[in-house]
Parts: sequence; C-alpha cells; structure tokens
Amino acid sequence: MDALQTSTQVATLLCAHTGNDPIQPLTQSEYVRLVGWLKDKGYPLEELLSPDIYLLLLEGEEPTGLPAERLKALLERGAQIALWMEKWSNAGMWIAGWEDAEYPPVLHEKLRKQAPVLLYGFGNPDLLQQGGLAIVGSRHTSENLLESARRIANRCAQQSWAVISGGAKGVDRAAMLGALEEGGTCVGVLAADLARIATSYTLREYLLSDKLCLVSPYHPQSGFTAGNAMGRNKMVYALAELALVIACEKGKGGTWAGAKENLQHRWTPLFVMVGEDAPEDNLALLELGARAFPTHIEGLLREQLLSLVHSAQVGQIALPIEV
Repeated sequence: MDALQTSTQVATLLCAHTGNDPIQPLTQSEYVRLVGWLKDKGYPLEELLSPDIYLLLLEGEEPTGLPAERLKALLERGAQIALWMEKWSNAGMWIAGWEDAEYPPVLHEKLRKQAPVLLYGFGNPDLLQQGGLAIVGSRHTSENLLESARRIANRCAQQSWAVISGGAKGVDRAAMLGALEEGGTCVGVLAADLARIATSYTLREYLLSDKLCLVSPYHPQSGFTAGNAMGRNKMVYALAELALVIACEKGKGGTWAGAKENLQHRWTPLFVMVGEDAPEDNLALLELGARAFPTHIEGLLREQLLSLVHSAQVGQIALPIEV
C-alpha cells in the first residue's frame, strides 16, 4: 500500500470493500465519527498505524460506538488490501482520499461531512477539478428529450465546458456520449459497476485520451442500490458549477430526489427543461426554486447561464433542510 499517502492508506484499510470482507468496513458516518474523536484527542489519523494502538482503540469504544476488535481487524488487513489494490491498479484504477491532490476540494466545501471518504476512479482525475454542467434525467424519456441532452452536451464540448452526469441509461448516457463524440470532456459519477463500465471497449478510447473520468464513491464492483444512487447524485451536483434536469417524475425516482436535495442544500444552481417536449412534472421543480432552461440561448452557454443565475431578477427559493 506504499503508493498511497498515509492518511489514504488508513482510510482504505478501514473503509474499502474488497468483496471478501469477513469484518464489515466502516460506513461513512462511522469513519467521520472515528476521525472526529481522534481529532478531539489530538491524534492524527496516521496514529492508527502504530503497533501499540489497541489501548487507544479500547479507549474510543464508548465515545465512538466502534468495537476495538473490529477496528483492529480492519487495520490488520494490509496484505489483503494490497493484493486487491494491485489487481485494480493494473486495470487502471486509482484511489483518492480526503487529503490527496486528486480529491476535489469542492466536495469538502459543499458536502462537508458527507464528502465521500474514498473515490475510486478510472481516467483523468484532473477533470474532477474543472467544474462543468451537470446534465441529468430519467432513464426512460422521449427521443426528443434525449436528443436535447445530446445537443446541449455537444454545445458544452464545443465551448470547452465539461459535462458531468451519472452514467445511467437514458438522459445521463446521452449527455455523456454527446460531449465525448464532439471531442469534449466528461465526468461520469457512477452508482454501480464502475469496473465493468470502465473496462468496456466502448469507453476505453475516451479514458485513454484523458477526455473522460469515471468515478464512484463505491467500490469498483458495487451493485446498484437506491442508497448508492442518492450518494452518487450528491457528487454529481457538488462537482458541477450549474445543473440541468432534462426530465423527471414528480415525487418519485432518483432524478426528482436528487434535484430536490440539491435545491434544499443549495449545492449548485439548478435549471430544468420546460416547453413543448418536456414532461409536465418538470414544472414542479420550478416551484421548488429551479430556473427554466433558456432553450434558444445565444452566445457562450456557460456565461449566459451564470448571468441568469446572478441576475437580480432571478431569485432562488430554498427549501427547509430536513434534519
């Protein structure tokens, strides 16, 4: 594990899933709790690699709720993690922790304690630092709306503005391919199947040409869950400068839930497609504080949208954050 800086080594030992984990790795909230306790005690995270750490782990059992034996077992799986990492690094995967240069500061700034402990990625990690337009939408929507997503992504590419999306079928994938096929750059934040998608023939060319970064806060062979999809949505919005919902279903589905959560927390200004082809449910997002996307916009897309966001005539309604 020498390729990782020390704090990332500790995070990987404690939190990484290898698919063969007799001891359950720490969840996000458990890791945050442990790190907070260590900080209060004046210990750096690297202290957990000390050979005589067990007494400190025992001391932390009550305040953190984490059994010392569980933490000890996780910290001792260095050989297992090293073999697992070698397998995936040979396939082109990298890992970034909170303190790594590849980890985008915007995730800390917007998500705070919800910023993923580890990022698993393939492709160019520099793309995570460049902002962009998040284009998201339902898996099942009309061909006209899919074409709208492609066309907007084409325009982003032509203006050297990255596209960020969730990699799912439908709108997400149409937007990503729309950017890449036009020679632009793209970040795909995946909720599942990172390794399978990243090693597929379809995207290999884009990954090798540094035009694409596929990243996930979940281990590379993680399957799909609704919870993972919501965690993915947070990242999509947090990485973007602006966001656009092409299509959603009011009150249900990941697109609606992600857009609503983004509006609640004000992570990123949100636009929504309206007009003849857009579903009527999209209008519900306007009531929650989203802005209508100007379909006949002229000039530089990014500058025009930012101008609308900052315009005194355009307000934003913030929903109360549910605790």
